[in-house]
Amino acid sequence: MTEVPLFRAEAVRHHERERGGDMLRLSPAWISHSYRGLVLALGAAFVFSLVAELDEHARGPVVVRVTDGALVTAVAAGTVRVVQATPGSRTEAGDALVRFNDDEERADLVRLTHEFELQLAKLLVDPRDQTARAAVVGLRADRERALARIDARVVRAPRAGVVRDVRIRPGQRLEAGDAVLTVVGDDARFTLAAFLPGHARPLIAPGDKLVVELEGYREHRAAFVVESVGDELIGPTEVRRYLGPEIGDAVPVVGPVVIVTASIGAGTFLVDGRSIGYHDGMLGYADVATRRERLLFALVPGLRGLF
Repeated sequence: MTEVPLFRAEAVRHHERERGGDMLRLSPAWISHSYRGLVLALGAAFVFSLVAELDEHARGPVVVRVTDGALVTAVAAGTVRVVQATPGSRTEAGDALVRFNDDEERADLVRLTHEFELQLAKLLVDPRDQTARAAVVGLRADRERALARIDARVVRAPRAGVVRDVRIRPGQRLEAGDAVLTVVGDDARFTLAAFLPGHARPLIAPGDKLVVELEGYREHRAAFVVESVGDELIGPTEVRRYLGPEIGDAVPVVGPVVIVTASIGAGTFLVDGRSIGYHDGMLGYADVATRRERLLFALVPGLRGLF
């Protein structure tokens, strides 16, 4: 039986002439190029993860405080009649800043003055009238005390400086010790008091960079140098006591914190070309870089033990 070839003779001869092609192409050429690119990209990413570093930050609220400002408070209870001081105005020591309602004191002064004049007239008519003389002496002392009470209804500047943080308005009722305003001296220094999480205390030291973002000016971030770090951790109650009743309740503090302070060199900062002045009680947020580690260890924490 004659064996029949699988391929025709013409097909075999044609195949022998065309030697440039492949018998079977399993994949297109772009796959091999993509594979090489993927390997190179993975290698570059691995090298980058070994070289690049990430910073961990401690973040918390911050308050601007003035170190050379005098907080003026009400000496006695009363109702505000007129506020003569305006924020930013210049004042000298002894200048009247606020006047309280003194109608009762002035009425008392008018009565005493009238009685004093009557007794003085009697004494002038009869200089030997000892009763009139004693009355004149007593009424003169009463008039001086009445004048002193009227003067006590005026809040005066304790020092020369610039008026800031006027916290009252005409018609407002104040009790003794209530804050009225602040007078800041010409050589005033502003500081920052940041309240950072207590667990970061061992990782923060003087000389670190404190980055601050004030409320209302989120487009402005400024860096300052840490001057001091508190030795103890304090809670929310102690923070309110530290800041005082004026702004203590406005600072959101949860859990134990450490107080970190920094000095503000200039009294102003620029926002959109405008010069904005710092003032006592400005709030914001601050953060400090506490730890740095390689990106690879951050992505795969288990590798820390191996290295």
